[in-house]
Amino acid sequence: MSNKASNIVFSLLAALLLFAPLARGAVHNWAIGIIFLTVLAAAALYLAAGTWQWNLRWIKTPLDYPILALVCLTLLSYIFSVHKPTSLLASLQLFSCIAVYYLTIHTVNSRSRIKQLVYLLLGISVFLALFGLVKSAGLNPFPWWDYAHQANTTTLSATFGNRNHLAGWMELSIALVLGFAIFQHKSRWKSISLALVLLLITALVFSQSRGGWIAMLAAFMCMSFLLYRSNRLITSRWAVIMVNVVFVVGFIVVSSTPVTDRVLTAEAGFNDGSLASRITTWSGVVDLAKANPLLGTGPGTFAVSFPKYQPPGFQAHLIYAHNDYLDFTSELGFGLLVIIAWMAVALYRHGLYKMRSKSTLTRGVTLGGLTGITAILVHSFVDFNLHIPANALLFTVLTALVAAPKPKRGFEKQF
Repeated sequence: MSNKASNIVFSLLAALLLFAPLARGAVHNWAIGIIFLTVLAAAALYLAAGTWQWNLRWIKTPLDYPILALVCLTLLSYIFSVHKPTSLLASLQLFSCIAVYYLTIHTVNSRSRIKQLVYLLLGISVFLALFGLVKSAGLNPFPWWDYAHQANTTTLSATFGNRNHLAGWMELSIALVLGFAIFQHKSRWKSISLALVLLLITALVFSQSRGGWIAMLAAFMCMSFLLYRSNRLITSRWAVIMVNVVFVVGFIVVSSTPVTDRVLTAEAGFNDGSLASRITTWSGVVDLAKANPLLGTGPGTFAVSFPKYQPPGFQAHLIYAHNDYLDFTSELGFGLLVIIAWMAVALYRHGLYKMRSKSTLTRGVTLGGLTGITAILVHSFVDFNLHIPANALLFTVLTALVAAPKPKRGFEKQF
């Protein structure tokens, strides 16, 4: 593919990553439509340019076969769906993510492109953090990001309609930027990156998302393990800096009354319904999945199918199960769990292999990608971040960065 066509495709991917979080997480149909049309245009341009120049080629990744199995399962489930219009929309969203995965593999394949992508995500996340902090303080110059339905305005949600979904975005971006920063050689850029990571962590803390806090803790544990396993530990100076960062964030948590209350009432959260209602919901979702074990009820049909199985006395009408694994399993059947396990093993195995690379860029991006993926996978046990298009897109891009072959060096400078 020519450089011009490749640049356009990369620009379209970058535009999607910029658009999705700013469009309220892209949860509305008009935003989903824009994403689908943009992905379709990018894929068509890539195929047309490659066909015109007779240089189309397939870059193998460790997820090719699991993705093929997922596509087949989705199509079969769609055929027997209880509500085909809804399943069609959900299937198109899944296929859009798969297209983004392969477009990222084929276009973000050089050191300069990877750096541009990391800087773009850092810029978006810094804006979200700053705007969220300003908005939580009662200042909002942008009325289209004002949500009157939010009962608690002291939490930080920025452009997202839900604090947990902002936390999901932050988990992914914090991990990627931190992994990238750790392996930078230039101390000045490393210091700036770590300072910005502290800002993003602060935004995550003030989102008051307990699921986000637990997921980020799991992510840091994953990052520590990967650093230890790589036998390329951080210098003592930067280790001290990271400890101080954790101390500062801990001080923020302790000194902030709303956040402290959120921490101290974690146990009460079970009794006041926040966790108890989820567990009640999950029991009904398990019954729904057991009733449709082979192909589920069809992609995206949880909201249509669940009312028949919701526990007695449960009044809320749910669109999602607040557990992505149970939600997707009820829609696609138990075979999906096998595919998820297959994907996880293949991806982490490939990521551990790339962590032994001599390239600092490859190690840093792989470290950040695996850490972010771990965070969102943990968070998905108690929320539905992978149903939010903005977070699903970012998750897909990080997955592609980990699964991709080593980037081309070309004539680009080392950093």
